[in-house]
Amino acid sequence: MSVESARLIRAIFLSAGLSIMAISSALADENAWKDWNRLSGMMCPSHHVEWNLCSGCLLELTEGFEKDLPKPLHRRIIKVADYRPCVGEQLGFFCEVSVSLKAYQQTGLLPRFTAFACRKVKCEEPSICSDPSEDKK
Repeated sequence: MSVESARLIRAIFLSAGLSIMAISSALADENAWKDWNRLSGMMCPSHHVEWNLCSGCLLELTEGFEKDLPKPLHRRIIKVADYRPCVGEQLGFFCEVSVSLKAYQQTGLLPRFTAFACRKVKCEEPSICSDPSEDKK
């Protein structure tokens, strides 16, 4: 087996594993994920933000969104977000992203987060995404 074939096989298994983790982590907060996917499909369907499967990428997105919020809104998110179920997570950040999505849903900030995601993420294929705002610089 060539080195390229071995890398491709590893990439496929890693991608499948991340997808399975995304699904299992999302089950706890399925409604928040569904609402986010529905909103992103309405607000920026050509961007396919639902293809942004990298858990670290999603975490960067939620952190970037929260960093730009006014302090009172950020405090509201912190007040409702419960990260305790994420303590046992060993790989990735899907649990943390699920908690953030649920907090945005509970505070009414999910549409605002979705608009932010639409400005920041455009995926050409699953897990192959770019920041369209950087193209304008």
